[in-house]
Amino acid sequence: MSFASTWRESRAALSTNLMRTRIVLFGLAAVVIAVLVALSLADELLIDALWFDSLGYRSVFFTMVGARFGIFLAVWLAASAAILVSGLAALGLSRERERLHVVRRTDEIGEIGLPDLIRSLGERVPWKLLVAAGALVLGLFAAAGESSNWDTYLKAAYAVPFGSADPAYGRDLGFYIFTLPLLEELRDLFVLILFLAAVLSAAVYWGRGAIDFRQAPPRVVPGAIGHLSLLLGRAVAATPRASAARAMHGARTARATRRRVQTRACTILLGHR
Repeated sequence: MSFASTWRESRAALSTNLMRTRIVLFGLAAVVIAVLVALSLADELLIDALWFDSLGYRSVFFTMVGARFGIFLAVWLAASAAILVSGLAALGLSRERERLHVVRRTDEIGEIGLPDLIRSLGERVPWKLLVAAGALVLGLFAAAGESSNWDTYLKAAYAVPFGSADPAYGRDLGFYIFTLPLLEELRDLFVLILFLAAVLSAAVYWGRGAIDFRQAPPRVVPGAIGHLSLLLGRAVAATPRASAARAMHGARTARATRRRVQTRACTILLGHR
């Protein structure tokens, strides 16, 4: 066996070990993040349990816990599924680039980036497993934030009409008090999921060589441009400013109408018309 062959084999083994180490580190980081989120939720729930129990409202506490758990689970599964679909689409769109292997001369001296190491391993990288793990972790961020707004969901679920209509749009005042906040919350969740899906997809494209920042300007394959543009474009289009611009009455935004109607509703409840 020649020296060059031995050197190539040792270099390949070193690259494999580095990749396995990075995968283990990424896995440990995901576990640590999940544990921190769980501890944060448990700490908040313990304080709330002691407070509600001291006031004699234990049933209210269990209602709150059930709502938070149900919202957390539903949002986590939905967000993880959406992010996973985007990540798998990025895998498919970057397939041709991933098949290219890195070949370096023995006398070449230079820094080897992470995408080079990943592509040199070829099919040995568990891409689908990595994408699934990333989607589950990113879904935790969306679910943790959404579960804290459990009262918005419950108010919309148990909404009752006020019996008085808004003169501007003809809707019952209960819509602005109970339903509109939930619609705004779902819109913000949609934007967050699109952003997280774009982050995971961009990481996949970069790791598989579809995005190369070593060139000026950076080289991006057409599939990655179209995919990321679709995600970010939908996120921008769903923001409150863009929604207000598309409103039927451009001079009044939904938030301004909601504040005005809330004042009107409080006046009605107090008996001052």
